[in-house]
Amino acid sequence: MRTISRYYLGEDKMTEQSVLAEARKGKDDKKVNERLCAAYYYLGVKRLVAGKRKEATDYFTKSIETGVKDFDEYSSAKALLELMEKKKI
Repeated sequence: MRTISRYYLGEDKMTEQSVLAEARKGKDDKKVNERLCAAYYYLGVKRLVAGKRKEATDYFTKSIETGVKDFDEYSSAKALLELMEKKKI
C-alpha cells in the first residue's frame, strides 16, 4: 500500500486521517475492508513503536474487527495484541 509507505516516510503531509480516508475509497466493500485491515494494522504498529500502547491497541482491534482473516495484518494484529496483553512487548 503506497499510502502507508508515504505516511511512514512523512511524505505529502500524510496523516492518520488521510491514510484512513484513502483506505475507505471505493465502492467494493471487500476491497475497502482489506485496505482498512492493513491501514489499521500499520497505524497501530507506528503507535506501538512510538510508545502509545492504548492507541496501538485500538488500531489493532479495529484491524481484527474488519474480519479479513486471510490477511497477514489480521493475524499479526491478533498476535501483537496477545503479546501486549502478556506484557511481552
